[in-house]
Amino acid sequence: MAKSGPETPKVKARPRVTVSQPLALYAGDLLERTKEYFEAFNHLGSESEKAHLFARYFLFSHALDVELQQVVLDQGEATDR
Repeated sequence: MAKSGPETPKVKARPRVTVSQPLALYAGDLLERTKEYFEAFNHLGSESEKAHLFARYFLFSHALDVELQQVVLDQGEATDR
């Protein structure tokens, strides 16, 4: 019997990620972490405008990312990270 083409390998389903604590508590933790990143961003900015530019950019963008995660969790949406 002739084969019609290559067989497609079966893909295993990824396990679902679960959070060990209630989402509201995790969202609160993310909010506190966001505040810490913004404080560090502001502290580095007070030293000099051009000094530590990459670090300031990282802290600011990461703070926004964490804040968005907090908002999604606070609204009860599930994440697949």
